[in-house]
Amino acid sequence: MDTQMKKGILEMCILFQFMVRIYHNALDISRKLKPSIPILGYFDIPLKHEIEFEFNLLNIK
Repeated sequence: MDTQMKKGILEMCILFQFMVRIYHNALDISRKLKPSIPILGYFDIPLKHEIEFEFNLLNIK
């Protein structure tokens, strides 16, 4: 998923427990490896954190 997700999609992922963890200020480290990562995203929202998502196929009923 893209770093700049829409709020509704993010809320759905939280509701269905797809979100595993948030890496605070991870993009500061990523910019050292890839300086082309922008500081601001859509609507001038700062890009700072990465969100890890996981879908566990073993728990599908």
